[in-house]
Amino acid sequence: MPRTEYEFPQGLEARLGAVMNAVNTEYKSLALLATSDVPQEAREIRKGVREMVGTGVRLPQQTPFEKYFKLTLVPIGMVAREEILSEGAESVKVGYCLTCAGKRYGQPIAAYAIKWSVENGLSMHEVLGSTHSRGERRSPENRVNILKCLARAYGSLRGVDIVRKLNMDHTVICKHLLALAKIGFVEYDSVGYGKPRVTYSLREQKEPVKVKKYGRQTPRIYEFLRQNRREFTIEEVAQAVGCAYSSALAVLSGLEKQGITKREKWKGGELQSEVRITRKGREFLEGFVRDVERILSDDEQAIRGGRELMRVLHQESAFGDYFARAAELYALASPQVNAKSFDERRKEVIGFLRASGEATAKEIAEEMGVGVNRARNILRPLSRAGVVKRRKKKGRLVYFVEGEEEKV
Repeated sequence: MPRTEYEFPQGLEARLGAVMNAVNTEYKSLALLATSDVPQEAREIRKGVREMVGTGVRLPQQTPFEKYFKLTLVPIGMVAREEILSEGAESVKVGYCLTCAGKRYGQPIAAYAIKWSVENGLSMHEVLGSTHSRGERRSPENRVNILKCLARAYGSLRGVDIVRKLNMDHTVICKHLLALAKIGFVEYDSVGYGKPRVTYSLREQKEPVKVKKYGRQTPRIYEFLRQNRREFTIEEVAQAVGCAYSSALAVLSGLEKQGITKREKWKGGELQSEVRITRKGREFLEGFVRDVERILSDDEQAIRGGRELMRVLHQESAFGDYFARAAELYALASPQVNAKSFDERRKEVIGFLRASGEATAKEIAEEMGVGVNRARNILRPLSRAGVVKRRKKKGRLVYFVEGEEEKV
């Protein structure tokens, strides 16, 4: 039957990036360990994972397992996709089986990943992040590269130094650093992250310009910029002339529209933020990552060690709960696993409306801890079905459950 098999990357760096995407969640590692040389459907492999973790652990349905193979394990050459003909039936189904690379590298590394997670009480998802990321490189590869960059440095680095060394976007770097700081892998002194800031400076004018008035502070602010020809944040301008932030913003925005000032993204946070790797971060590199690199470099001793670890982990008498504990770690860390179903959200909305009488989409979103668009997506089918009503009140669209609205 037709078979799809991609070549496993060549070179240590490319291999490491690919493998980190394959073991960034315990569910993926378990799926890889449950895959064999014989093509099996995703539901059969999921059944194998269930046998490994036992009945007391929550597992995703078949569809996520399909995605593990389609989006990660098959494209990197760990698993092959093969069409199989069901016995006694004419329908063709899709099966997955190990490639040579999956057997030689993938499974031993997956075993090391499971062992590391359980012994450190931390899901790989918290360390490596999600593979649902934009750009040429995914989050797991980026985080390992960031840690390596910091490990090579003497002391701390600035955020801008990491940006230059790894040729990555500053915002992306910041998000990874915040995640790594949360688990104690780095110490990150972030200046102004999450607060987009800009600077204003006076443009060079060949001829004198007539400055329009955008508030009482216009002359003072213009004169301040004229005498100090460099970039200033809005806060710095407001403090220098002794006015409110809103007044300074109104004047600077007006001068920009007139072409007198220019507005640029503030680089202070990028230049001032400092980051250093911790002992915990170094231990991850010198332990797990080094073991992975040895396997990917065809170190036969490391490969044998990984295969022996697989055998030990499968022995219930010695380490029977490793697989279950690993799955539980990911279940606790994963936003997908912990996400509430639509039915749970529906009941939550109706209960809140009955208790409060009425509420706007924004108020419902805040109560549920979701975005406004997510709240509206939940409300829309409820409104169409007549379960939830809506009406305008004082210029606001409010939602209520029939018979529970406030009296006007």
